[in-house]
Amino acid sequence: MQNTATTKVNENVRDMKITQDPSTGYPVIEKQGFWIVLKRSVKASDLPQLYDWLDSDDYEDLSKLPEMFRGVETVMEKPRKVAN
Repeated sequence: MQNTATTKVNENVRDMKITQDPSTGYPVIEKQGFWIVLKRSVKASDLPQLYDWLDSDDYEDLSKLPEMFRGVETVMEKPRKVAN
């Protein structure tokens, strides 16, 4: 049985998708054209606070990342556009 990488999220989180990098197991969050890669595993109990931050207008400001994620190497970048 193949493990799916997509995780269901709360419906109140707008324009966001969380997947898991199959090579590292780290969460990869796609939101409004940005990718946020958390360089560690995220406990299920931490997800509500992560969702709240992602659903706020502060999601591009990594200094406002919830306290439990501070000090974690986080990368935010726009995905590369594919040439037509």
